[in-house]
Amino acid sequence: MGSRPANVPRSLFAGEPNNNRNPGDRYFVGVNWSHMFNNDWMITHRLSAELFDYSANSLFWFTPASTNGSLERFFNNAPTNHSNRYQSSVNLTSKVRL
Repeated sequence: MGSRPANVPRSLFAGEPNNNRNPGDRYFVGVNWSHMFNNDWMITHRLSAELFDYSANSLFWFTPASTNGSLERFFNNAPTNHSNRYQSSVNLTSKVRL
C-alpha cells in the first residue's frame, strides 16, 4: 500500500471460481520431414497448426489495486472463439564449391 506492496497472502484467489470456467479445446499438431538428395543437397520442411475452440463466458477481471486499497473488477461475457494458426518453413541446404 502506498509505496509498498499490499500485505496479501500468495494463496489468496480473488477470482470467481464458479464463473471462471472456459470450456473448449486446444490442439497443436506438427510434422517435420527432410530428404537428403545426396551428400551436398538436403531439403527440410516443418509445418505446424494450433487450433483453438473455446468459450470465454462469465469472466471477472480485476484492475490493479489503487493506493487506497480498492480493487475494481468488471465482467466479460464473450462468445465462442475460434482461432487457427499455421506455421510453415522450407529449408534447402547445400554445399557450394566456388
